[in-house]
Order: sequence, then C-alpha cells, then structure tokens
Amino acid sequence: MALAIEIVALGVAAYGAGLSTYNVARARRQEQPDVLISSRLFLIATPGQPPYAKQAVRITIANMGARSVEVDDILVRDETGKKMFTGHYPESSDELPKHLSTAESARVDMPIELFLRTAAAQADVMKLFAVVYDTAENEFSARLASQIEEKVFELAHRDRSDEAVTPDTGS
Repeated sequence: MALAIEIVALGVAAYGAGLSTYNVARARRQEQPDVLISSRLFLIATPGQPPYAKQAVRITIANMGARSVEVDDILVRDETGKKMFTGHYPESSDELPKHLSTAESARVDMPIELFLRTAAAQADVMKLFAVVYDTAENEFSARLASQIEEKVFELAHRDRSDEAVTPDTGS
C-alpha cells in the first residue's frame, strides 16, 4: 500500500513539473517580440509629374506579438549576410524609429534605384532579405518576394543591355 501511495505521489509531482515547465515556456514565448515583414513593388505618385513616376519596394513591418516593439532601422542584405544598402523615401515612409504596439505596422518605401545598382553587378537573380532591428538589438528578417527579386534583376539587366546595343564605330 505504501508503494502505491509513493507511485501516485511521484506521478502527481511529475505532472506538476511538466505543467509548470509548459507554463514557463508559454509565458516566455509570449514575451518574445513577433514581427511580420512583407514586401511588394509599389508606385509612388509625385505631384507635378506623371502619375506613378517613382517605383519603390514597400516593406511593411507589423507587430504581431503581445509586447510592443520599437523599430529602429531597416536594411537589405543578400543571402550571405552582406549588408547591401539602406535608405527610403521620407515623404511616403513612416519615420524611424517608430513604436509599434500590438497589431500596429510601419511602412518603408525603398527606392528601386538602390536595388538596381546592386542587381546590375550580379550574374543571376539574388535572394534579398529585409532586415529590421529594434531598439533592443533584436534582429528580424524575411526574404523579399521573389517577384521583386526577379523584376529588379530584369530591370537592371535590361538597362545595361539597352546601353550596349549599338557600339560606336568611330565614323
């Protein structure tokens, strides 16, 4: 009978330890910032110019977690981790740093020219990642949409091939 009581007590203790561990892990996960990064090609209308004169890559940063996040900076890097560039159109982007409470988002419009300069030197479509830093030095990254990578590569190499169509014959 004493053995049965000890086994039941051991089972209750193990159950309590497992439940406690689960609750601690769940609470830690809820404390972690959860940032969603998305991207798309975007056209910016400019007053006094033809509509949609500027192409940009719009990167949207959304706080999906229960904890607020202060977005400090955004940059683009390649698949090796090399920083490619940073920069944005201030007139159509949110000012950084920006405080994001739960379910709030910020948008950053990055000039397509930055992407084109980078892609022109590449022989193949590059994998590009948007990287966001918060003020606590946490890093969040997401690959840009493949349509953006392909379009940037196409535009960069189309511009280069247009320049080299007719060689100067010197006559």
